[in-house]
Amino acid sequence: MMIHDQPEAEATTTTTTTAERGLSAATTTVAGLDSGGAGEETQARIKRNITRHQYGQDNILQSYDVFIPDDDREEEQPGRYWVLFIHGGYFRDTNVTSTSFLPALSKIMTPTSTSTSTPKRSRSIRGYASINYRLSPHPNEPQDPDVVSRYEMRDAKWPDHMNDVSAAISHLQTKYGFGDRYLLVGHSVGATMALLATLSPSSPGTGSTASGPNPPPPPPTVVLGVSGIYDFPALHSKFPGYVALTRNAGISSAEDDERASPARYDLGRYRKEWASKVPGRRVGVVLAHSKDDGLVDWGQVEIMNRVLTHTDTDTTTVSDDKDEVDNGRQGTTNQVEVKLLEIHGQHSQIWRDGAELVRAIHEGVEMMKRLTDEEAAAPSSSP
Repeated sequence: MMIHDQPEAEATTTTTTTAERGLSAATTTVAGLDSGGAGEETQARIKRNITRHQYGQDNILQSYDVFIPDDDREEEQPGRYWVLFIHGGYFRDTNVTSTSFLPALSKIMTPTSTSTSTPKRSRSIRGYASINYRLSPHPNEPQDPDVVSRYEMRDAKWPDHMNDVSAAISHLQTKYGFGDRYLLVGHSVGATMALLATLSPSSPGTGSTASGPNPPPPPPTVVLGVSGIYDFPALHSKFPGYVALTRNAGISSAEDDERASPARYDLGRYRKEWASKVPGRRVGVVLAHSKDDGLVDWGQVEIMNRVLTHTDTDTTTVSDDKDEVDNGRQGTTNQVEVKLLEIHGQHSQIWRDGAELVRAIHEGVEMMKRLTDEEAAAPSSSP
């Protein structure tokens, strides 16, 4: 595996500024939809309906993009789902932002796809959101604090990124109120944060001030990790070139590596801090990875799969009481269902092309629908 200084940047970098790429808080529409194979009509429809919202006022990157299809804007139609996306970029790549979801979104919204492997749009999805978060500095793109405003500085240190993700989800919940009926999708380190978002904000390394003065947002029914990093110590052991990138993000010690790694929390923690908080007490994880990834090895998904399926592993160190909490509902258990999905393509190509990302999202949506349908059909355990 070749280790790049900038893992996500497989395409030629540009010199456009953050604001020029459509990240200005003053704009309400989002630029960047020029790929993904969508026709002009689909592109126009997406551009017309996608809006940007600020969830924080400290930094221009504390924002998210929302897309609600034309035929869903007139009526709320309760009971449907949302898909939330967290981009990767190893916490610092300015070329990987919320707009990296646009190629997949264009394929989702294209009425007819030339690819038979790209599932059709699910009518059960009410809306889509793609989250930006504060970025760490990049040595190839230095900023002069005497010239650049504080509002546009990229100097985030972990867990700032995680805190922003949680704050964005809380803001989305306040605005749209979808509860646990959402699929939380993350690519690369976005997958890292998606799984950590299911744990209690008080868990070490997950962002103790994730939601500020507000209560933490309801956790998702299903998490989809795509090309994810789940165990930083294992990644560093196999590929030492990544250590400097991790330290650059503010994950500054071997202990921090463990605490920022979803695979270093045992299954008991996910059952106690996630599944117990979702109606039906059943949640799901889809782990999608490509053996041709080129930047993150298949061993990462195997480690996370072992943790969540509770098979023997010696990687789990940030443990807690494995007893499942009851929450007043006797005779039920907190369950985490796991599906390992092999996708195809190199690391960044998964989102640049979008087709395999859409296929993985389809699997996550189907799992979410099944889990919520089963919860609705189950007899009430209330007295």
